[in-house]
Amino acid sequence: MRECLAGLDPDLSGRTIVGMFTGTADEAKLTARRVEELGARYLDAGLQASPEMVETGTAPILYGGAREAFARHRATLELLGPPRLVGERPEAAAVWTAAGHVPAGSG
Repeated sequence: MRECLAGLDPDLSGRTIVGMFTGTADEAKLTARRVEELGARYLDAGLQASPEMVETGTAPILYGGAREAFARHRATLELLGPPRLVGERPEAAAVWTAAGHVPAGSG
């Protein structure tokens, strides 16, 4: 993720970056900090599903980060699978994913 961020425009004001990669809670926090330094909001995504669920768009995707950014982009996130905001801290999705839980009724 650091390599991807290094190649971005240094001014991302008004944008939202969504990190969809396997990472730790610490990596989510570091990524969020870097994205915020560039002027953007950050949502970290966690996926707990089989490849078949991903293919059919039924895989729940957990997000951690700014509630406002999640709400603003929810329609786009729904194209990937049912989105659930599990916390406003960027590491929230990584924590839930590592624990192996999908919280009911979140988001």
